[in-house]
Amino acid sequence: LIFKQKALYQCRKGHSTDAQPSGVKTFEVECQADGTFSAGQSCQPVTCGTPTAPVHSGRSGTGALSYGSTELIECDAGYSTTGMFSGVRNFTIRCEYDGELTGFKSCKNINDCAAPWGVTCNDKGTCQDHASPTGVHLDDYSCQCDSGYEELTKAGVKGCYNINDC
Repeated sequence: LIFKQKALYQCRKGHSTDAQPSGVKTFEVECQADGTFSAGQSCQPVTCGTPTAPVHSGRSGTGALSYGSTELIECDAGYSTTGMFSGVRNFTIRCEYDGELTGFKSCKNINDCAAPWGVTCNDKGTCQDHASPTGVHLDDYSCQCDSGYEELTKAGVKGCYNINDC
């Protein structure tokens, strides 16, 4: 460039001069008489803001996310993304070029009555999953036992057992 000529700069995808998704994405600099360029702006990664963790989950970070950055979200104890024991208990969100956050999932109460090893309350009652889990399996369900039976824990499993009438 020679004196008074201008160069046009175009920000890369996911960048703007003010870090806003709808912000200006181009700027010019002019060649000065001393061979330097006029003060120009710079391209900043677009910000997606500070994400709010979904209900029953927590963030691994604390600040705002900008284009290309990710953050791990962990489901609270007793929750998974499917509500099953085998369900994923964390997920990653990502700040996209347009300022949107993607990858959000919900965390659902794990159904302790559908444990892979089986919870049947000995066929003498009905398993009741608790609405507010602690993440400790034995604390997160109970057995509603038929008449004449009581809930007992044997070998780490709750069941309905005959009440000793003697």
